[in-house]
Amino acid sequence: MSGKSTFHESWYKVSDLQLRVHVSLKISRQHYRNKIWYIIQDPGNNNFFRINQAAYQFVAFLDGRRSVDKAWSLCYEEYGDEAPTQGEAITLLGQLYSSNLLQGDVPADTNNLLKRHKKRQSRERTAFMKGILFARIPLFDPDHFLDRWTFLFGPVFSKVGYFVGIVTIIMGATFVFNNIDQLAGESAGIISLSNIPILYLVFALTKFLHEFGHGFACKYYGQKNGTGGNVNTMGLAFLLLTPVPYVDATSSWAFKNKWQRIAVAGAGMYVELILAAVAAVIWSNTPEGNLIHSLSYNVMLISSITTVLFNGNPLLRYDAYYMLSDFFEIPNLAGRSKLQVKYLFRKYLFGVKKAVSSAYDYSESFLMCFYAFLAEIYKIFICASIILLISEVSPILGLIGIGLYLFSLILKPLFQLFKYLFLSPELSRTRGRSFAVMAIIVLSLCYFIGIMKLNDRVIVEGVIEPNDLKQVFVQADGFTDQLLTKQHTVEKNKTVLFSGSNPELDVEIEKAKAEIDRLNILIRAYTGVDPAKKAINENIKNALLKKIDLLENEQQALKVVAPISGIFIPTHEGNLSGRFVSKGNELGMIISKEDLIIRSIIDQETVRILDEASDRAYFRVRSQPDHDYIAHIESRNQVGMKNLPSAALGYLGGGDIDVKSSETGTETKEFFFDIVLKPTDSTEKLKSGQIVSVRFEMPEKTVFEMVRNYINRLLLKRFRI
Repeated sequence: MSGKSTFHESWYKVSDLQLRVHVSLKISRQHYRNKIWYIIQDPGNNNFFRINQAAYQFVAFLDGRRSVDKAWSLCYEEYGDEAPTQGEAITLLGQLYSSNLLQGDVPADTNNLLKRHKKRQSRERTAFMKGILFARIPLFDPDHFLDRWTFLFGPVFSKVGYFVGIVTIIMGATFVFNNIDQLAGESAGIISLSNIPILYLVFALTKFLHEFGHGFACKYYGQKNGTGGNVNTMGLAFLLLTPVPYVDATSSWAFKNKWQRIAVAGAGMYVELILAAVAAVIWSNTPEGNLIHSLSYNVMLISSITTVLFNGNPLLRYDAYYMLSDFFEIPNLAGRSKLQVKYLFRKYLFGVKKAVSSAYDYSESFLMCFYAFLAEIYKIFICASIILLISEVSPILGLIGIGLYLFSLILKPLFQLFKYLFLSPELSRTRGRSFAVMAIIVLSLCYFIGIMKLNDRVIVEGVIEPNDLKQVFVQADGFTDQLLTKQHTVEKNKTVLFSGSNPELDVEIEKAKAEIDRLNILIRAYTGVDPAKKAINENIKNALLKKIDLLENEQQALKVVAPISGIFIPTHEGNLSGRFVSKGNELGMIISKEDLIIRSIIDQETVRILDEASDRAYFRVRSQPDHDYIAHIESRNQVGMKNLPSAALGYLGGGDIDVKSSETGTETKEFFFDIVLKPTDSTEKLKSGQIVSVRFEMPEKTVFEMVRNYINRLLLKRFRI
């Protein structure tokens, strides 16, 4: 009870009361982190109270005949420092009294003391109004329906049912991986206008089955362990004004077995994954364009992606959150995590001796602080993502969202902090220390954010291309004798790519040579006899010699050797022996293996700051993420382009550049710029067409300068400011 005061100044108002708990309460015992706890359930409104063994004993001593002071004294004698303090006892009595779970005559002044717990209910109503976008509207009681059909659907959550379900999920995943290319090809139409109604219908249906999964699991385990597992509320929840079904399966909190509680929390995801698996099998075995095929595709994506991203994320207060909470045996994990962080600040920074930890041991404290840190980071990320998404639709709403976001993230917490520092009574004795600690924290943050320099870098994507590329063509008409039809490493002036023959050409050469032989005889005969005829025949002979040279050159052109060393990529495949090819037909291309360059793709916002980058850059190949290559900048393109050098750099190919939906996947929505880099290391392991991540080293900057530059780029890109 370190840091807790045993006595309370208002104890005299309740000490003489003779109270007893309502007979309708249901109490179950559970083990949390090797300690016994008691869960008090109010069947009327399905509220739950979790108390430790000492507090439970205090409540048990309230039999309507003993006074509250007598009950507390007996509890204190039995449990000592483990017993609830008088202040904790008043709080517990207030919770029970405000929920109409205490019986006895209570004076008017004491009534007000005990009804302080009403403030919590008022805060809950206020939170509901603030969170109207996430409101819940109960519609009907499904308990009778679930009771009637649990015999049929309950065994899905038995050992045999889980085995069959897991096998089904694995089978569905196998069908998906075997058709991964088709899956990616159909993704472009998922958000088309014609598919939106189907998408929402499928979403509502799968979430309806998801909630019934929780309901049937709760009923199945409740009947199995004798607690009933009542599910008395089902209705609509609004997520960003989007109605989805919900079911109240909180009666599972009374289950003694934590694995049963985890199973109930995960039942909805389990059902959806089975749906996705069945849909995957149907989708892969139906033709594209078929209605069943389209519905199966939508069910498969909705039941897998949404359930993993939302229900499967423990940082959001959905299914995985409650599973994690039960796994670590830390009820109300999110709320207690925040309280524990505040406790650490109050206790060890501000020196508040009466600060009370919400953790029961060091391991629980560590888990809660770690969870609070991750949850806060994720909250910042998800809020920023929603604002950016809104800004795509309306820049004005986006700017308003940024203002509200900065207010809630920075200004409001600062106001609350200063209010606490200046006005909180618990700092009356340590206010000087608190201001000194805050001054140290502020000065440290100022140094880290505004003075200390950090390495700055810009990382973009690029593609490896050959600097020397030669296309190879047939140089003369002829019939194919030999043709390289497979990708092959070739050497300059050595490797034969194509050889052919032309019988007509051979005949022409032989005829020309025979004619030259005849002319030589005539030239000798006319020598010294008829100089004029001799000259005519010599001219004819010279013309034939030139013709033979041309014919022999054409004959030699039927043999094509590699003009450069590198990788030969043929245009034709298969056996083309004996086929006639015409002059100018393309044989293929040769890509240099050694003379490679990198074309790095830069968006309009990033290119403005790369003038500060050094000429040296570093890059990594996707398949070799552990090795850094060095390159230097050869040229910078100052003219914007809209056609990517490789489709792999665009969204459709898994890259970062936003492209239009087209067959090529290379036409970008906005202008981009490219920078040509030359690797300085050995390029033996590099291949043309590989996608790389290029890192440009920038001058050192402070955190403030980095954030300012990022905001400037964001405002320029999103809002054209």
